[in-house]
Amino acid sequence: FDFAVVVDNVDLEKYNCLAVRSVDRWGVVMRRDDPLAKRDFIEPKDLLDKPLMASRQAMVADLPKWFGDDISRLNVIVGLDLSYNGSVLAKEGTGYLLTFDGLVDTSRSSRLCFRPLMPELTTNMYIIWRRGQQFTRAGELFLDTLRHVLGE
Repeated sequence: FDFAVVVDNVDLEKYNCLAVRSVDRWGVVMRRDDPLAKRDFIEPKDLLDKPLMASRQAMVADLPKWFGDDISRLNVIVGLDLSYNGSVLAKEGTGYLLTFDGLVDTSRSSRLCFRPLMPELTTNMYIIWRRGQQFTRAGELFLDTLRHVLGE
């Protein structure tokens, strides 16, 4: 692969990168008929006694920043690699999915909804490529366009 889109920290010894201006916003995906769905946002105390699903990376890199000392009190029932898999479980009422906004269907026709975390938790996004990589002409044009669009 010539390029990859990654979140959070980038190993700058291995990769060159461009920061994407937008950030991913964290929140909770749950059933629309869940009592927490009536809230405009979710606070750490709201999730302490709830069955949670999250990526393994999130439990190490992102969520400890938000939960703080309460991270050890969480009831994480499933570690996921794909948010879609967690959404299937959330539809069945198995638990609450901690994920980025927009990764699963929470449209009005869905049985699921998304509520953002408060205080807000966001994660940066980067486009990366190997240091010293030789690009095809198409790859060079793509990188030039990315640099122009992202303002670098």
